[in-house]
Amino acid sequence: MSNESFPRCPCLVAVLMVAACQDNRGASVDGGAGGATTGMGGKGTGGSLSSGGDVGAAGSSAGGASGGQGGAVTIATGGQTPADTGGGGAGGTPGGRGGSVATGGGAGSAAAGGGGGSKANGGAGGSKANGGAGGSKASGGTGGEELNCSTLRIPLDHPIPATAYTPTAETITDGATGLMWQRNVDPTFQASFASARCPTALGGFTDWRPPTVLELATIVDFGAENPTISLSAFPGTPANFFFTSTPLFMSTFTEWTIDFKTGLTVNGSSSGGYLRCVRPSGEKVCFSGPRFVVDSKASASVGVEVVVDRSSGVPWERGAPPVLSWDQAKARCTSLNARSRLPTAKELLSLVDFAKVSAIDVDVFSDTLKGDYWTSTLAPGSTSNAITVSFGNATYSGTHATPTTEAHLVRCVVNP
Repeated sequence: MSNESFPRCPCLVAVLMVAACQDNRGASVDGGAGGATTGMGGKGTGGSLSSGGDVGAAGSSAGGASGGQGGAVTIATGGQTPADTGGGGAGGTPGGRGGSVATGGGAGSAAAGGGGGSKANGGAGGSKANGGAGGSKASGGTGGEELNCSTLRIPLDHPIPATAYTPTAETITDGATGLMWQRNVDPTFQASFASARCPTALGGFTDWRPPTVLELATIVDFGAENPTISLSAFPGTPANFFFTSTPLFMSTFTEWTIDFKTGLTVNGSSSGGYLRCVRPSGEKVCFSGPRFVVDSKASASVGVEVVVDRSSGVPWERGAPPVLSWDQAKARCTSLNARSRLPTAKELLSLVDFAKVSAIDVDVFSDTLKGDYWTSTLAPGSTSNAITVSFGNATYSGTHATPTTEAHLVRCVVNP
């Protein structure tokens, strides 16, 4: 096994410094209370670097009641309100500190809008999806970020059907992941993923689609054999290949499959397979900002750097992994503290990025070595083989059954 470290990619951090001043033509006020924007209110002058800016003086016949807080001294694209267009713009309607409903805002950011106002009607720090304090989706709050709703809650490696699933005659819902599954698959063996089709309507829903490889892996039961799935939950499931929508790296015609005879991921299937379709059910769990964040408190507590995957909620050891046998790997993780452990197969698989050549985010896990990583999960029907997950080679990454006596890499789940 070759252990190769991936280079760290530089990260860029943009820091916006904002200055505010009072307009010499109108009194500044706090917050976004102000006049309406009917008629021809003043546009507002200045702005720090782009289009934000202060608003004009108190409105006349058609303008607002009083201007928002002033922008920076440096004028970029603002400009003084023409005298024949009415008085100053109003304060922010939905709120936002000093933001105006027109184009001005409070202290202007380097992008657009003020430090409390968006370009149109946002608030401070609003996200693109649902605004911030007074922010709107239309124009975004200054400094707003996209919401990430691609979260995947991770179920047990051996789910208990009576408590894990809610079945109907045609569908079954996984309470852990919030995914609704086609309960009975088409018994026709399909020659390829391209020939497989999801039902147009099932269980009263029409938004069925093929699952990703990470989604399909959530219903694998590593405690079952031939097939590796709960037959009480998914009756009639053949112990065979099932298609996913996840393409093999740099391929336009080959998709990842899961072999439900072994429960393992397979980079394609030369013989065809079946398709079990899925749809979302329940509320999405979303977050803004980066997927991985350093947990400084946990890092100080256990003596290794810990990053939390906000997509799954799992806290991971970040640093360079050692090479150990399975028993040694388990002992090494528990030595960090009583609550730290080897990850389960489904937990570690959630770190695989099938769209990256290294199969992991090397900006976060820059010390990741190429090779197989231990999980705590035994291979179905075995006491001497455990599941490993491979990183470093996108066409090989996924789950494998590996003799526990071999030496492989380890990355612990660190619970402070």
